[in-house]
Amino acid sequence: MPLVRIPLMKNRPNGFGKKIGAILYQAVVDTINVPVKDNFQIITEHDSDTLIYDPTYLDIRRTDGIIVIQITLNEGRAASLKIVLLRWFPSWSSHRYTHLLPLVPESSARDFLRKLRIAGVQALPTGM
Repeated sequence: MPLVRIPLMKNRPNGFGKKIGAILYQAVVDTINVPVKDNFQIITEHDSDTLIYDPTYLDIRRTDGIIVIQITLNEGRAASLKIVLLRWFPSWSSHRYTHLLPLVPESSARDFLRKLRIAGVQALPTGM
């Protein structure tokens, strides 16, 4: 059961978060074989005091239009499937300020990160 968190800045059009959630749900079904109806998401709206980001870190321009996506997966999915999911994001969005922050289980983080580097994908793991 993946858990998807999508924190957004306030003042988005009505239904924007739900639309992004639907797109992400279809992506995890299509790329990492998540069963139909296995859809658990937390979509929150924030102001600048509760969604904090650097607007130019790593020379990537970010605005209040930033979409931060966190996907927590249980261990057991092959790293190759996770890489397919990570590669899906650039094809979905032409915005360089859209970021996936995967939460990787500690016991397999090193191997997963090694495979990501080989695939040319940048990721920021947590829990290490």
